[in-house]
Amino acid sequence: MTVPPSLRRAVRLLGWSLCGLLALLLLVAGGSLLFLRTPLGERIVAEQAVSALRGAGIEASLGALEGPLPFTLRLRDVRLSDADGVWLDVSEATLRVGVLP
Repeated sequence: MTVPPSLRRAVRLLGWSLCGLLALLLLVAGGSLLFLRTPLGERIVAEQAVSALRGAGIEASLGALEGPLPFTLRLRDVRLSDADGVWLDVSEATLRVGVLP
């Protein structure tokens, strides 16, 4: 049994389209990880975290958030407070995400 050329062409086009989509997704994911490692990316993450906490009724101040994001977060001068006052004041903390050694 032979496969019609039009069906072969459609399958080939579908295969290349899926490969292209996968390559695009990998490029976007890699670019996002690289962006998170820039000072601008770190600043945006810090601003989003402060904004999310503010939405929950918690006032936050963050002196610095350093990377390499997203696998290691170094926080400096973190202060959390609510209507009753400051309830967390940390000069430096490190959070590591990933596989344990």
